[in-house]
Amino acid sequence: MFDATSGIREGIADEGAALRDRSMDWRRRRLQHKVETLHDELDREREARRALADAMGNTGRGKRRYGFLRLLVIGGGAYILGSRAGRERYDQMTGWVRNVRGRVMTTARGVQDEAAQTVVQVRDVAVDTARTVAGDVKGTAAQVRDDAAVGARRVTAETSDAAQRLKKELAPSADSKDV
Repeated sequence: MFDATSGIREGIADEGAALRDRSMDWRRRRLQHKVETLHDELDREREARRALADAMGNTGRGKRRYGFLRLLVIGGGAYILGSRAGRERYDQMTGWVRNVRGRVMTTARGVQDEAAQTVVQVRDVAVDTARTVAGDVKGTAAQVRDDAAVGARRVTAETSDAAQRLKKELAPSADSKDV
């Protein structure tokens, strides 16, 4: 009789454990999916960051540009030194150089400001995503904990009920043997 009771109790405990395992497996798969999604987002953000760094850095045309600029500066200097045009032509060319330099500096500042804003936006998106995921993970962990507690209470109650039913079923049998 005791063996039957412990067998039923073990069966109920095994069923409760299996239920908890299935619930935990489902939650684990859900969290794994969220982590994989985050990894994908992080990879996309890293790629965007690399592209931004590449756009801000060498574009592969830098050497040609600097070579052309060097040729322009040397040619302009040679023209000025060899020119007999006088002061007016010199002032005209220096004004043109100052104008070009000013436009280049303005464009460079604009690109730098835009890149800084993009970096701030990427950082903000990454921080928001991390916070969202952290909240989701915390919420899911709390739900798993709560579900496990509810499942444990149910299993305990069912085990207790089964043990009491078994006790009641076995009690009359014991009384009839004593008679």
